[in-house]
Amino acid sequence: AVAADDANRGLYSLSPSRDSERWTRSPSGGPFAGGRGLPQWMEHSGAPITPAKAAELRPVEARFEAIGKDMSRNAAELAAEVRALTARMVRTDSGDAADGAGNSSSSSCGMPRWLPSPPRSPRRPPEFTDWETERSMLLRQVAQLKETLEQGTVSKHEDLAQQRERQFVASGIESWDAERHKLLRQIAQQKESLEQREFELASRPSHRLAQMLRNRIAELESKLDLGSELRRSVDTRSLIRDDRRRHAFEKQRRLEGLEELRSVRREELERVLAALCTSLGVTQLGDADAALKRKLKAGPEREMADLAASKQVVEPPLPAAPAPAADSARQLRARLGQVLGCSEPEQYLPNSPSVQGAAPSEEALVARSLELIDAERRAAALAAKAEQEMKAPMQRSHSAPHVAAILRHFMQLFDVRSVEGCLPAMNTLFSRLGELTTLHSILRDQLRLRTPGGAANVAETIRALGRLERSSSAAGGGTRGRPTSAVTRRSR
Repeated sequence: AVAADDANRGLYSLSPSRDSERWTRSPSGGPFAGGRGLPQWMEHSGAPITPAKAAELRPVEARFEAIGKDMSRNAAELAAEVRALTARMVRTDSGDAADGAGNSSSSSCGMPRWLPSPPRSPRRPPEFTDWETERSMLLRQVAQLKETLEQGTVSKHEDLAQQRERQFVASGIESWDAERHKLLRQIAQQKESLEQREFELASRPSHRLAQMLRNRIAELESKLDLGSELRRSVDTRSLIRDDRRRHAFEKQRRLEGLEELRSVRREELERVLAALCTSLGVTQLGDADAALKRKLKAGPEREMADLAASKQVVEPPLPAAPAPAADSARQLRARLGQVLGCSEPEQYLPNSPSVQGAAPSEEALVARSLELIDAERRAAALAAKAEQEMKAPMQRSHSAPHVAAILRHFMQLFDVRSVEGCLPAMNTLFSRLGELTTLHSILRDQLRLRTPGGAANVAETIRALGRLERSSSAAGGGTRGRPTSAVTRRSR
């Protein structure tokens, strides 16, 4: 009965020794070893229970169930026999006690009957010896029956545990199969989505390449942004002033009915700026503003200088009748002194003797006049050519090299080291050429040369007048003093 109660409670133990030999209890209280849900004999088998193995074990399980039922029935019969033998032994003991009490009533001194009788004589009847033997035999049978009952109960419990564990393993296998099929379906879906994604991304650039392209685009945009370059290299106040000037200029253009500068073609603006820089004698657009300011500042002074020069040079009236040669020579000397700003024009002439017999001053004057006239002609031709080239449409591809070549030519011609020195040298040259042209025209008027003979005709007439003046002075018996020995710095 105790074993049956233990089995009903699920303890699966009969005795401490057998419990330790047959089962290993889990921490949860069930017959599972190691906490993995399997009995110890299944863990030591080394092979998992498959559905085929479970099918093979079903007949064995049925046989064990039949054996368990037979053993239960035998145990019930043995228990009934044990109870009958126990009742018989109790009745026998009670009868013997009653007999002993009747025989020793005189010596019991009123003792109750349920108390054990005093011991008898050592000699016992033969039936009593047989009864002891039978009792010991029955006790041995009871012990054997108990052991058999315990073994049957253990076998039955083992069969039940095996059945339960087979059911548990079968349910675990089914759940594992279901989980495995579920995972296989998920793997197939993931593979399909991955293939679709790879097919979509086959023609697209990678993330790293796309980021490199974005960085390159941002770098190029920052390089092409003129505003950032100006903010890094230019003063902010100058930018503000330029913006105000630009807004005022745009407003003036709108009032005059002109289009905005942003709508004007870039080629036209570049052509105008190139012509402006060339006329101002600068190569950089930033220097054009300063050069224009200097030119405007020097404008009034230049006008006053030109006005003073025009007042000094006065056109002489032509004589009505031809004068003698000596009078013409004197008038020519006086006119030369007036033009050159001195009373004795002979000081500008060298003292070296002439090879051809003419006066040295006359040849030097003629040679210098010819040289200056030739230089004037070359400069006028060069200026006309440069002006014609600047007026011609300049292409964007070769405008800068062409302008640079013109500037280098002017720098070599005027013997200057910078572009800024070309304009003053050019102004000085044109002023000097203007003076020489005026002198040439005055000489022609004084010598009454109406035909266009050029500088050679003027030089020949000056030589003739010089010879005539020397001959007339020698005939008069008076000579003037010779000019100084050295040529002054002013004559140079």
